[in-house]
Amino acid sequence: MKKNTTKNEPYASQAVLRALRLLEALNRAVDPQPLQTLCDLLKLPKASAFRLVRTLEEAGYVVKDPAGGYCSVAQQGLQHSCYRTLLPEAAGATMLGLRRRFRETVSLAALFDNHIEVVEVFESPEFIRMSNTVGRILPPHASSLGKAITAFQTEQRRERLVRSYGIYGYTSKTITDEPELQREFDKILSQGHALDAEENVEHGYCIGVPLRDTAGATFAALSVSMPISRRRSDKEQKRMIVEITEAAAEIVKTFGAAVESERHLDRRPEPSISR
Repeated sequence: MKKNTTKNEPYASQAVLRALRLLEALNRAVDPQPLQTLCDLLKLPKASAFRLVRTLEEAGYVVKDPAGGYCSVAQQGLQHSCYRTLLPEAAGATMLGLRRRFRETVSLAALFDNHIEVVEVFESPEFIRMSNTVGRILPPHASSLGKAITAFQTEQRRERLVRSYGIYGYTSKTITDEPELQREFDKILSQGHALDAEENVEHGYCIGVPLRDTAGATFAALSVSMPISRRRSDKEQKRMIVEITEAAAEIVKTFGAAVESERHLDRRPEPSISR
């Protein structure tokens, strides 16, 4: 049994105690918990509770689900299952619509613990096309999907993703210089989408946009890929980016509803996270 350390203990760190209580509560909980529930549990203002969970998230002890709730790493299996099942199901119709519209390969990737993974692909009907594979681990620095996800992470998470994968050169156009890569991420943050112009595969051209949850966190990305010989004009590409961005928003909406529906259908007992 754990020792019941209290405020009367002169050497006890209250911040550490709150963090441990939070982790224990999340480990007991069946479902991810919203920030307000954690505020009530810890009896903290929202800003203080948010700093605490964000610190634990950056340290790798807590993760946030697509609907904005927080869970411990012990619950990550459920989150990963959502990304590999619910997310592709929610995105399927929208991705097929993009493929019909552009006749190019449409791919979806999700952010996992320390990597970015393709979870759905609808390939172009054209004989010459860009291919992708479900389960493929993507470079965070040399693919439109990888860059679209990585650019929108915190600086610490971004660095962890890049370090976990490594900065390898795939073609002569791959960005392998760290300051240049930082400028590329800044550019993506500013414009809201990522491009891969033969950085991962020669003669390949891809446009990727982030999928962001209701709290603004980027958890996935959507892309349209084509041979560079079929790259659209600047004007057409702008329209394409708008349509991909709208499709990404539609997927987020559908996925969020699917996650909520899954929770309501779950007949497991409600979690108790009281102290």
